[in-house]
Amino acid sequence: MIIRPGTMVEPQPESALGLVSRENHEPMDTAKDEQQSTYEYREGRRALDLLLGDHDRKQFFADQWEKRSVHLPHDDPQRFSHLISRESFHKHEISRCRHLKAMFRDPKQWVTEMEITADQVKRVIEAQMTVCATMLSYDSPCGDFIRDFRKSFNMAAQPHFNCYYSPEGKGYGLHFDTHPVWILQVEGHKRWQVGPEPAVVNPLMNISFPPDRDELKLPWITVQRPDMSSFLDVVLRPGDVLYIPAGTWHQAKAEEYSLALTLAQSRVSSVDLLFLYLQQMLPLSQQLLSRIHGIPLEEASAAGREVPESLKPILAEAVTSFQKMAMNLTENQLYLMYSALAQRPLDDSIPLMSPSDMARALKQQAG
Repeated sequence: MIIRPGTMVEPQPESALGLVSRENHEPMDTAKDEQQSTYEYREGRRALDLLLGDHDRKQFFADQWEKRSVHLPHDDPQRFSHLISRESFHKHEISRCRHLKAMFRDPKQWVTEMEITADQVKRVIEAQMTVCATMLSYDSPCGDFIRDFRKSFNMAAQPHFNCYYSPEGKGYGLHFDTHPVWILQVEGHKRWQVGPEPAVVNPLMNISFPPDRDELKLPWITVQRPDMSSFLDVVLRPGDVLYIPAGTWHQAKAEEYSLALTLAQSRVSSVDLLFLYLQQMLPLSQQLLSRIHGIPLEEASAAGREVPESLKPILAEAVTSFQKMAMNLTENQLYLMYSALAQRPLDDSIPLMSPSDMARALKQQAG
């Protein structure tokens, strides 16, 4: 699939990090597990601390979070070795991730991707393509990291890890994402060129800038090719971290082979919260759940674009019910939805709240 302007190839519960449970993980090398456990217990750090290191946490959230890109060198090559390795990437992650794809560039330098299977990964890498394993399994050391990472935030959307295995000289072109990302360099080296701050605040979609254009016009925005003279130009080494806010231009290229993790902090929209609110509230309204009957074709044809007479009272009553529901909607109720999502266990598919739970929570808020 060729990626066209305005689109992009997606680059798409409580356990402490130092006490990682591997009971449900696939068998791994025992000696390696022993070494990893020793490292985790010795460090005793939380996930956010491993990312920020000695960088001042208050300064980060006051001056850089969602505002500026930050390069965080740590001089600690084994810092993230407990999360993934070349061995575990090939042995476990490529077979249990959500999606697996290969990326390369066509002769015009357009980013091109194709879905692949786990048994094709070796041949794809030999063909000098980047392999991206998206949404790594939560039943893994990466999942344990994310569970601990969530303790430092109140976030409705569930974060996830993608893993990129890039041969020398390969990587994604100039683009930005709708969400902040943390780049964790695990093995090898990768050169990043990153805008200092968001070019588009709270963008509606990921954008990959076309290689042969200086301007990109979309229905919701027109963007110019950025002046990269002000970009950060850094080489990530094993253990280093790069934080990139949403809407910030960046591109990367492996200087030798590179194995890196991208921690994506996805977001929800207000519409997502509204839909969730309606899903919780509708079971409380018998009128809105009543089925609407069919009508003869003759009646529909006679009405033209008007509402057929037999449906008018039903739809009018539904509109009244929706209007009352909308008038009673408050920011506190939407935040209740946000908080319910934030407290949801990773990859949980169970309904967030039953109608009775919802009614009780709303009553407590009002009281």
